[in-house]
Amino acid sequence: MRIGKFAEINNVSIDTIRHYMDLGLIVPEKRGGQYFFEERRQNDLEFIFELKGRGFSLNETKMIFLYQTFAKFTDYEKDTYYQSLFIEKYEKIEQEIKSLIEIKEKLRTKLDYLTAKWLIPQHCSSFVINPT
Repeated sequence: MRIGKFAEINNVSIDTIRHYMDLGLIVPEKRGGQYFFEERRQNDLEFIFELKGRGFSLNETKMIFLYQTFAKFTDYEKDTYYQSLFIEKYEKIEQEIKSLIEIKEKLRTKLDYLTAKWLIPQHCSSFVINPT
């Protein structure tokens, strides 16, 4: 099928498909100046979406595609490779969550301070506001 139909079926823009082509993530067959997308390209796009949904960037996805294309390993070695990638991504996301929680706590502290500063009269400053 041609690029417009391929994009429509997958609910993405033609520009998105072209961007993936520019990155080498999708390599359609070219006949007479037209690109044609067969089932294998559909599988590639679904894998891109899967990795994107797991937090992988397009550059990380490109590295995975290169590995798939050029590595000559057993299924066990491939699974081990993917496992290590997923563990690394999982740990990175865990660290990002911790950082966001710290930022959230700092914001909550500052908000509580500002709320208390402007809502409690000075002579009542010994009262504690429960933020919940």
